[in-house]
Amino acid sequence: QAFKRIFEQFKDSILVVSYREDGIPAIPEIVTYLEGIGKKVSVKTLDYKYVLSNGRSAEVLVIGI
Repeated sequence: QAFKRIFEQFKDSILVVSYREDGIPAIPEIVTYLEGIGKKVSVKTLDYKYVLSNGRSAEVLVIGI
């Protein structure tokens, strides 16, 4: 719900979320939230290890324009 509130608050802005690929909520849910406020969404997976992860979780940028 926090993501939904923030996205709604800034719906007139370009939104970029830096996120772990195995985070909760899942990336498809974030995409759905952004599309729900009328954003065209791109997802970019970065080719390096997420700094706070003990495993091999990649960093993902979710961009809503």
